[in-house]
Amino acid sequence: MISRTTRFGRSRVGQSAGVNAARAGIAILATFLVGQARAQGPADARDERQMDIGFDVSGTYDSDALRGDTIRNVRPDAVKEDFRISPRVTADIVAPIGRQSAFLNGQVGYVFHQNNGFLDREAINGQGGFRLRAIKGCVTTVTGRYLQQQSDLYDIVDGLDPTNVEKIGGISAEMGCQSASGLAPSLSIGRTRAKNSSLVRQVNEYVNDNAMASLGYSRPQLGTVSVYVTAAKSRYPLRLALLPGAPADGANVYSAGFGYQRQIGTRLSGKVNLGYTRVDPRLPGTPDFKGASWDVDLTYDSRNRFRGTLAFARSVEQSNLLGDTYGINTSLRLNGDYAFNDRFRLSAGAAYVRRKQQQSPLFQLPNFNSRDRTISVYSRLTAGNVGPVGIAFDASREHRKSVVPIFNYGSTRFGVTATFRWGRGR
Repeated sequence: MISRTTRFGRSRVGQSAGVNAARAGIAILATFLVGQARAQGPADARDERQMDIGFDVSGTYDSDALRGDTIRNVRPDAVKEDFRISPRVTADIVAPIGRQSAFLNGQVGYVFHQNNGFLDREAINGQGGFRLRAIKGCVTTVTGRYLQQQSDLYDIVDGLDPTNVEKIGGISAEMGCQSASGLAPSLSIGRTRAKNSSLVRQVNEYVNDNAMASLGYSRPQLGTVSVYVTAAKSRYPLRLALLPGAPADGANVYSAGFGYQRQIGTRLSGKVNLGYTRVDPRLPGTPDFKGASWDVDLTYDSRNRFRGTLAFARSVEQSNLLGDTYGINTSLRLNGDYAFNDRFRLSAGAAYVRRKQQQSPLFQLPNFNSRDRTISVYSRLTAGNVGPVGIAFDASREHRKSVVPIFNYGSTRFGVTATFRWGRGR
């Protein structure tokens, strides 16, 4: 079972503020909403030498660590309330090599549970690669990514083995160019592979291949306009044996659309990506999908203390539920960040996420969670932003309502994180 999803072309590794934002992962069937190819000159701020190493320890109280009651069907000893302690080491390294550069960033840690020790697990999340400038005016980025962790119980709603370790690896290559006329073509290809430790969930192991091409045009007064096309092919290799003579379960996803990005005045910026997506399942009996996809983002920056964002998106993604082929996700997110001074900062936000799951014909499961919606709110107060030592206090509330009532749950969380950073660079 894969408990994290990330839309194609928008993958990133790191820690997000907020409960739902942290549920980022690897997408299989994403609506590849790449708005424009970014201009890349010979000098790139991302290539400045950097060596930042950190260590942090976080403690979190969770009023519903099991995300409902289904886990108790197989683990009667499981306790609803829990307290987690998570030490970890982080790194953000950039090493220029002439006009090229190498980079590595991520984190390695472990999660300990006070009441549910069977969920204790390592947590590894990182990426590294190279930025190459072999062709004048173009930048080629080759990136490898790896994620290893205990699956989030948010998506283990079947009441079967919850002690699954998911391992997700991938590699991608992207080339973006900027011409004197303002045109910015971009090409990318990538592969993602996911594996699971639990025998029950190995049928959810998948392989995904994707490709994208886009062409952008930029002018200071106009902004950036772009068009794109994408294709993604996903398959579940271990489901092949369940239906001899048929292709492996999975789906092909095709998208096309346009994007527009512009600075509106000195404080407001907007980005809109609109596309049309078609999903062609590989097995008969799986519902197909044809419809609009979008990614709208509006950002206000006071250039002083406050920064706020409003984001609205709809995409086709790899489903997180056992036996699904794909899902259609719609989300609305609001985030705000206020700096009282150099040392104290308050962040707060809310999110609404609606999921519609398409079940594989190979798994006609009872109590299938075909639809659910999750509402969450969060806040974080950070102290000590200046200097190597810092501390952050978190509070959040998350509530899910499903078409199947036994999957409903509500969770209240409080946490504190102490950090220490040392390094040099930007």
